[in-house]
Amino acid sequence: MTLYIALKKLLTGLFKVVYNLKVHNADSIPENGRYVVVSNHISMGDVLILAISCKRQIYFMAKRELFSIPGLAQLLRALGAFPVDRHGSAVSALKTAVKRLEEDKLIGLFPQGTRQRNKSVIDTEFKTGAAFCAFKGKAGFIPTYIKTEGQRFRIFKRCDIYYGKPVDFDKLPYTEGGSDEYKAVTEQIKTEIFKLEENAYGGKYNG
Repeated sequence: MTLYIALKKLLTGLFKVVYNLKVHNADSIPENGRYVVVSNHISMGDVLILAISCKRQIYFMAKRELFSIPGLAQLLRALGAFPVDRHGSAVSALKTAVKRLEEDKLIGLFPQGTRQRNKSVIDTEFKTGAAFCAFKGKAGFIPTYIKTEGQRFRIFKRCDIYYGKPVDFDKLPYTEGGSDEYKAVTEQIKTEIFKLEENAYGGKYNG
């Protein structure tokens, strides 16, 4: 048993009890192929929540600050996360993300860039990094939405993870890449995550 599998089993049992974790539509995740898992971002724990809720390993790009927290840094690396400097150059992290995609793996990104609470997805700014990685890695994307009470993780309060239908690379409006195409795909990603939000809240956000 690998360290990743051992940690996932341990955390899955813990989170299902402590955070009443419920995963929706996990079967929609393809058994193989390269995809960018894109999600809203409400907490530092989002990486762990998505890592244990997905049947395949997700390689996450996570902010560098998290890797300075003793214990959490080792846990994140064991789960496949790699750091990105939000205030400096992201070139190295992007190259790592594309390399993982070229290996037919999943990478996980939070297009909002930083945690966003008490806002509907549609009212937040999305960055184009996920669209860039999808183009360079010839990957599709899997929209994901995390719902918690008050958009915070609280002990014994329910946490729901919604996985949407994957959008394959050949369905994305790419021809030669570039900022306009990245923006268009980013808007598509935002729309698909927003649809999951609407489903989670019965048509109207009330987080």
